[in-house]
Amino acid sequence: MNIVFIGMSGAGKTTIGKKVSVLLNRDFYDTDDLIVSEIGMTIDSFFKKYGEKKFRELESEIVYEFSKVNNSIISTGGGIVLDENNIINLKKNGKIIYLKGNIDTLFSNLKKSNIIRPLIDNEKESIGNIERLFIKRKDLYKKYSDLTINIDDKTINEIIEELLKNKNVESNHSD
Repeated sequence: MNIVFIGMSGAGKTTIGKKVSVLLNRDFYDTDDLIVSEIGMTIDSFFKKYGEKKFRELESEIVYEFSKVNNSIISTGGGIVLDENNIINLKKNGKIIYLKGNIDTLFSNLKKSNIIRPLIDNEKESIGNIERLFIKRKDLYKKYSDLTINIDDKTINEIIEELLKNKNVESNHSD
């Protein structure tokens, strides 16, 4: 059974996913990294050249392929929930963990990052754009998750500890 992280940009899906994969001795996959490898350019450049629709199609193809892996940790892009088929594919072989943060936490984390996110103001991470995306996606994150972990005011280690203590996840990480 896979552990699949969903949530907004800035929630720590990749950082936490990598650490959990080491702790549980599992392979780690990041859908955004897989897309970048596939397209040979940054996601921001791809968005500018081909648009969001084409990106979402490619994202769904990647999700379909990597939903077939087993006993892995998968970090997804923030918009993965916009296509219900992505979630259907990921749930076939995985538990969906929603890393939930408030706007201030997400904004603070994004300010520390050097990754350009195409749906958030490219020149400076805009709290208004984060809020707009959060409002659009928050109900989908809740709807599709098997477990929600609030990341506000917690260290990465505290978040991971909470995740691993949860019986819903714990019962599925036997190798």
